[in-house]
Amino acid sequence: MLANNLVQWVLSAQSGINLNFKQVIIKEAIDNLIQVFETELAKKQIKIINQVNPTIEVYADAACVETILRNVIQNAIKFTNEGRNVTVSATDFPNEQGLITLTVKDEGVGMPPEILEKLNDGKRMITLGTKGEKGNGLGLIMIQTLLSLNKGKMQISSEVGVGTSFSVLLPKSKTS
Repeated sequence: MLANNLVQWVLSAQSGINLNFKQVIIKEAIDNLIQVFETELAKKQIKIINQVNPTIEVYADAACVETILRNVIQNAIKFTNEGRNVTVSATDFPNEQGLITLTVKDEGVGMPPEILEKLNDGKRMITLGTKGEKGNGLGLIMIQTLLSLNKGKMQISSEVGVGTSFSVLLPKSKTS
């Protein structure tokens, strides 16, 4: 799936990325992705809890939002132990920059500060998930690029043995 996303992204970049900005309902996007990951979730006995209010929207390219969230949720699943949860939430009101915060919090292995620092600096890292799933760091680079194109940003916090919170901040409206 990641490889497919990267191919689509590269093809778009080569032909000039054509973004279609509109209001995107976040809860619907998350619900669709939960269905996409149904098999993986069942294998690891992980439950995704979608706490996003159905009225929360962001102003962005829907395909970019889906790709960003797909990668963030896939990472949360990858690094969450069997039988645990991944919770998705969003702020009801924008921050001072007009950005809505979408947070994917896992009950996974977490990351030590030195790894977290490298990720926040945009450095690519190869890591293994709880079932040996390989991560190559390309998804994070793609997320950063797509967020930049959509006037958004990201924040990551983590604690070893507790889990990771990955927040995506996107404009609430066209004027943000």
